[in-house]
Amino acid sequence: MKLSPFIFVLVFLLLCFDKTQGWRRRRRRRCVYCSIAWGPWSQCSASCGNTGTMSRRARITQWPTCGRCPALVQNQRCNRKCCPVACSYYWGGWSACSGCGWSTQTRNMIIRRGPVCGGRPCPSQRTQTQRCNTGK
Repeated sequence: MKLSPFIFVLVFLLLCFDKTQGWRRRRRRRCVYCSIAWGPWSQCSASCGNTGTMSRRARITQWPTCGRCPALVQNQRCNRKCCPVACSYYWGGWSACSGCGWSTQTRNMIIRRGPVCGGRPCPSQRTQTQRCNTGK
């Protein structure tokens, strides 16, 4: 019976090999990737004029078994539009009262800065007239 140690070794190796494969199969698992849910965007840091930023955060709804989760904060630019600026003006001085007795004098509007980005426009009446009396 010289075959029995050989058979014993062969059976032993087969059992070990089978256990190793079973262990590998049990260790194999499916990857679960990160799953996140984004929250709402924050208010913009600038209302107009300068470009502002706004951000939002995410929460993890499924932790990953393989890999990592992405960044949980996003930022983006906002309010790239200009601010409305109203017309800026003042009235110049009155002209001299000319003529004899009752007469008229005028003054003109001087515009410092016109309206920008839908700001309040300048008045359409750019000249004012009033009665005056030279007393002559």
